[in-house]
Amino acid sequence: MLKSNHMDSNQDTLPQKGFYYHFKHDDTKGVQDMAYEVIGAAKNTEDESISVLYRPLYVCDVYQNGKLSFSRPVGMFNDNVDKNGYIGPRFNRITDQALIQKLESICDGMYSK
Repeated sequence: MLKSNHMDSNQDTLPQKGFYYHFKHDDTKGVQDMAYEVIGAAKNTEDESISVLYRPLYVCDVYQNGKLSFSRPVGMFNDNVDKNGYIGPRFNRITDQALIQKLESICDGMYSK
């Protein structure tokens, strides 16, 4: 598995491709709320830092402006947060197969063209 240029920490290990929920995900708002697909990684040509590339599975400005992707430094993607009573990972990998199938269908509809 690729790592960023700081090889001494699990924080720098690239996440697996797949579906993730941001810690702000709210089940009552549906399966798409704050759902993302990790699609790869990129290396900055200037400072050689590694970022995770991920795209939203809900309509937001990034999607509406050309179906662009988000980019976040790998360490920040893997980081834990302590906000508004939540302490835990910023992103949680989705492993439920039924949920993954729903998100794959949503993803196909949003990004098929």
